[in-house]
Amino acid sequence: MIADKSGFRDEMAAASGAWAQHQRILACKTDIEISFMQLGKELAEFDEMQRWRDLGHASFAAYLADPDVNIAPRTAYRIIRVHKLVETYSLPSMAVVEVGSTKLDMIAGEVTPDNVQEWLNKASALSTRDLKAELNGDPTVDWQAVLRRTRHLCYLLMEHAPEGVKDAAREFRDHSTS
Repeated sequence: MIADKSGFRDEMAAASGAWAQHQRILACKTDIEISFMQLGKELAEFDEMQRWRDLGHASFAAYLADPDVNIAPRTAYRIIRVHKLVETYSLPSMAVVEVGSTKLDMIAGEVTPDNVQEWLNKASALSTRDLKAELNGDPTVDWQAVLRRTRHLCYLLMEHAPEGVKDAAREFRDHSTS
C-alpha cells in the first residue's frame, strides 16, 4: 500500500504558512520594541525640556492626560526608565527585544556599570516571577526551571536552524560529552 503523501504535503504547507506568519509576528514585535525605545527618548526629552509648557499644559502629567496623548503616567515613566537604562549603558536596541521592556524596567534600579551584564543575563534567563524574586533577594529562584527554559529555548532554535548549523551543534555536543 502506498502512503498518502498529500496529507504530508498539507501538513508541510500548513507548517510553512505558520512559520511565515510566526516570522511576521516576530518582525512586528521588533518594530514595536524599537518604536517603544523611540517613544521613551521623545518622552524623556519632552519632559526634561518642559516642552509641555509650550503646548499650554501645567505639567508633564497634564500633557500625558491630554486626550490626544492619553498615556498613563506610570506607563510613560516606565518607558522613560527603560530608555534611560538603554541609553546610559549603551545597550544595543535589540536588548529591548531580547530581554523585554518589562524586565529591563525591573532591573533599571539595580544596574550599575559593574553589574550591567550580570543583570542583563539574569533578565534574559529568568522568568518575570523569578527575576522579581531575585531582585527581592528571595533565594527561592527555581534554577532547575531556568535550566529547563534555557534548554527549551535552545531546542526551539535548533528545531528551525539550517541543516549545517544542526550538524555543527551535533558535532560540538558529541565532542564535548566524550
